[in-house]
Amino acid sequence: MINPDRQDKQILMAAVEWFELNAALLMSLGVEVRLVGPSTDTNKNSVQIDFFSPQLLVMVSIWDSWECDLGILDIEQEPEGDIAWEVLELAGSLDARILLDRIASRYLGFVEGEN
Repeated sequence: MINPDRQDKQILMAAVEWFELNAALLMSLGVEVRLVGPSTDTNKNSVQIDFFSPQLLVMVSIWDSWECDLGILDIEQEPEGDIAWEVLELAGSLDARILLDRIASRYLGFVEGEN
């Protein structure tokens, strides 16, 4: 359950650790991956991971309150650049890792020509 007063640094560190473990592989396959944060000492801290390829742009912001903003732009299907935004409620660090794994597997499908 989203609790705006929650400040769970573990969920932010799980996203940073995921980035450190997976960014090099994705970049070697032509997917640019960028980490922003984590922020500290604010009312709501977050970490953002952005994924870029010629076919797909995904932006993920994970908040220490277990909220997650997910923006997806499938460039081939949305040539005008309409980003689909979704607000998710994560159940903790494991959910953050699972979400990032799913995003990475979608990119691997594009790299292998299975979009």
